[in-house]
Amino acid sequence: MQLTQIESVFRCWKSERSIRPIHHQLEHRADAPVRMAFWAYGLQVTLKNRLMIHASGLTPASVFEKMATLQMVEVWIPMLDGRWLMLPRYTQPEKDVQALLNKLDITLPSQPPPRIKSSQTIPSPTKPAAQQPVLW
Repeated sequence: MQLTQIESVFRCWKSERSIRPIHHQLEHRADAPVRMAFWAYGLQVTLKNRLMIHASGLTPASVFEKMATLQMVEVWIPMLDGRWLMLPRYTQPEKDVQALLNKLDITLPSQPPPRIKSSQTIPSPTKPAAQQPVLW
């Protein structure tokens, strides 16, 4: 029973990240995907147990759906000397997501510190729109 749950979680984990099937020719290369499946299963079981305690009406899938609204963005600001100030930021949670975080007693980490990039490290215009940094 647990093996089918682990496989289900792993399939879900791979499909959410658009990872194609990987066929391993050598046994030692299969270790990482098996570890990732176990890790994903462990996280889902932990979340499921936490939900039973704090929010019994929710499922891990519904929590994942709510949390998907949180995103990490990069804001690139040009400086006078040609370098770039790069501010990695996650979006502020909406009210319902913040209520869920409060109910589960989860605090988001503080915003990452700003970084300064050289003029050679400007954002690439070939990135997909979802990964394109915000330029000011």
